[in-house]
Amino acid sequence: MHLRGTLVAAITMSVALTARSAPLLSDEVRQLHGWSMGVDRRANLWSWDGAKVMRLNTAGELVTVPLAAAPIALDADETLGILALTDGGHRVQVFNWDGKFQDAIDLPAESASVCWRDRNQIVVAPIVGTSRAEVWDLRTHAVVQRLGHTTAEPATPGARPAHATLLRYAPGRGELFVLDSFLGQLSVFDAKGKMLREARVANPDEPQLRSWLAEQDRTARAEGKLFTPMLWSFPSMSVSEDGSAWLVEHVEDSVATVARVTPAGSVQHVKVAAPCAGRRLAVWNGQFVFHGSQRSPQPACVGVRRK
Repeated sequence: MHLRGTLVAAITMSVALTARSAPLLSDEVRQLHGWSMGVDRRANLWSWDGAKVMRLNTAGELVTVPLAAAPIALDADETLGILALTDGGHRVQVFNWDGKFQDAIDLPAESASVCWRDRNQIVVAPIVGTSRAEVWDLRTHAVVQRLGHTTAEPATPGARPAHATLLRYAPGRGELFVLDSFLGQLSVFDAKGKMLREARVANPDEPQLRSWLAEQDRTARAEGKLFTPMLWSFPSMSVSEDGSAWLVEHVEDSVATVARVTPAGSVQHVKVAAPCAGRRLAVWNGQFVFHGSQRSPQPACVGVRRK
């Protein structure tokens, strides 16, 4: 997939992303052709386009690394390397920034997301079971912590959504962000696994999806089958330096309604005007970076709030 061009847009919002005046790097950002993006502990913006990982620092320097793996989810960090969730979510592979394989963990259950915690620990998000997130030790290849207790669904006929969970780690704060992408339920944990705060961002599509699930449930029960769809109502989550989580709630007429979950746990709603505003967003360097998806590629789009 190759994304062409860029669009630069102004942001209309009531809160600042950062306390500093960041240099505008919209020309450099347009080089990041990807459907998955994130920000690492050195404030680099990374992207994955299905063939390569690209990393851009705040000085405008770009690094590109071809990757042979075909992950369903990915996390990248200049210091730690590249995590790729592969084999249909059953394996985590570790690569260095030369694209060379370093290690792998075979997971007992399918997972939907992965992220770095530190050099020795990673976090995965199982799609079934009694926890939303598991912390694995890279040295022992064992689970050392389970977070976000949830009730296990019975394996009986019917339609029940699998755990569509997004993960982000904020190293500067030592906080792990765990988002139920269907319900919009955000939980934040510290290094010891203590829940620090919770918040709920309303999913505008939930009533329609509940109706669809009810119909699917009737069909599955009649056929004696189990149906567990992944419902990614919030397909991306970004965490800014101040510990705020950012989710795109709705897009209409090139205006995105973005929810900001503050470090205090309150939810604020801001309007972001951008010609190519979409549901996937990274907050980086004082900018909103909208990007496409694997199924719906679009030109990279940068929105910048000028003071």
